[in-house]
Amino acid sequence: MKECQRFGFFRSTEINKPDNIKWINSFSNEKGEIIKPPFEGIDVPREILCKIVLTEQEGRTIMVFSSEPWNASETEINTFIAICDSMVQGFGGTLNQLSEYLKRME
Repeated sequence: MKECQRFGFFRSTEINKPDNIKWINSFSNEKGEIIKPPFEGIDVPREILCKIVLTEQEGRTIMVFSSEPWNASETEINTFIAICDSMVQGFGGTLNQLSEYLKRME
């Protein structure tokens, strides 16, 4: 069986140091061509616009992460909405780990 390699592809669209960054997140092949995400049975958008906004509140940094389908079909948008809770849970777990790490570094 031939191996199919997939790579993460991040295309920055806006960077405003130190306040925010926006990028389009995709999967790509070894040539850098955007490909269909490798999730069997669901029609996930090929491109997702991601944003991180950093603000200061009472001496603490607040990070807001958001994402939305980009150049997506109606089916892809509906799939994105349907899996949103799962993505929030996954990103939440990752960000909780980051928070714990940063607390240990203080």
